[in-house]
Amino acid sequence: MEEKRSYYAVIPANVRYDVNLVPNAKLLYGEITALCNDKGYCWATNKYFADLYGVSNRCIRQWISALEKRGYIKTDTSYSKDGSKRYITISKCVPASSPPEENFLPPGRNLPPPGGKNLPPRGEEIFLHNNTVTNTTVLNKSVSQSKETGETDELTDEIRERLKDQIDYDYFEDNYPETLSGVDALIDCMAEMLISPCTKINGSMLQRSVLESYISKTDSELVREFLEHMRGRKMRDIKNISAYWQSAFINFIRESELVRLTI
Repeated sequence: MEEKRSYYAVIPANVRYDVNLVPNAKLLYGEITALCNDKGYCWATNKYFADLYGVSNRCIRQWISALEKRGYIKTDTSYSKDGSKRYITISKCVPASSPPEENFLPPGRNLPPPGGKNLPPRGEEIFLHNNTVTNTTVLNKSVSQSKETGETDELTDEIRERLKDQIDYDYFEDNYPETLSGVDALIDCMAEMLISPCTKINGSMLQRSVLESYISKTDSELVREFLEHMRGRKMRDIKNISAYWQSAFINFIRESELVRLTI
């Protein structure tokens, strides 16, 4: 059922003046806020937004990905036998990763504080002077680990987007929407193989460079054939489904290449 937009949209200052977002992504954010006014979330598809703005599904994916990376929205996908459904919610607070103040204050408002110094509040000053070396070490380690995790997540998202372009994700959205849950699962499996230095395939560890040579050959036709090949497989007793899919996919590519060579 098509969603009905409310009468108004909200685009807060931190979104409007974020230099890391393209203008259309900001407009899309406003559209999402309008759709979320009723239930607190919306389930509009990329095709809905693409038709609304007269752009491709790929553009919408890029804008949504940018908004989510900046922490302005959150997306969750539910899977069922009928396919997948995405839910978008608006972040309730300004994200920790939002741009510095000078990046989104309107012209004339980005003035330095009196005296030209950024003085911390008195309580913060006392905390900084009294903080111990042990606490500083733990804090630095925590920040470092958090940064590494964030960088890995960002790299994984970039790889997912690249894979979506490679297999023509729009093709599945337009023609085979019921397979999107399987397509998304396969993209996650391929992204894991491209992130990890080594991945166990059929009980043996394969280098990332070897797996890249297989994944680089993946296109929409191969994905569709693989999903058809996997349909009906019983995986209830499989402990690591992701590892199973990775091995199954690489085996499928190898078998497909062997068939082509023998024709």
